[in-house]
Amino acid sequence: MEHFLLVKSLKKEIIMEQSRNIDTQDQKHHQKTNEFYHKASQALGVHKETCKKISQCILRNIVQRIHPNEAKHLISELPYDLKQECSECVTGPDKSIDAQKFKSDIQRVSKIDDIDSQEIARKFWSFLTGWLNEYEAEGKGETFDVLDNLPKDVKALFGHPIH
Repeated sequence: MEHFLLVKSLKKEIIMEQSRNIDTQDQKHHQKTNEFYHKASQALGVHKETCKKISQCILRNIVQRIHPNEAKHLISELPYDLKQECSECVTGPDKSIDAQKFKSDIQRVSKIDDIDSQEIARKFWSFLTGWLNEYEAEGKGETFDVLDNLPKDVKALFGHPIH
């Protein structure tokens, strides 16, 4: 009986330790996502909640527009919560997504009448490039791979010279 209670107690301790590890991991994921949105909101010059909607909108459009393999690679470099958000969108390449769709979607989700959606797209792309280069070990050059999969009008929208 004593052996049974000892085993039961050890199992309970292991489960509690695993739960603490999961909680710590979740906190790290949420912290990194919050940091992403905080820095993006500063870069875009909009409120954090608006930035969150714009970021998700732009990333979903990118993921839907590019080849699924490239989309999965980009998603793997994003903070955990954004990975969850974008993973369901890997359906591309949806060639109907163009610069005009990006701009109209930014306008729609921001709910700001006079927002310069082209400027917001350019600022977000610049922020994303910097974020991936700074925070993600595999992220260096990732945005150039994504650009190669985008049409000229979207490249121009993101402020990338068209060759």
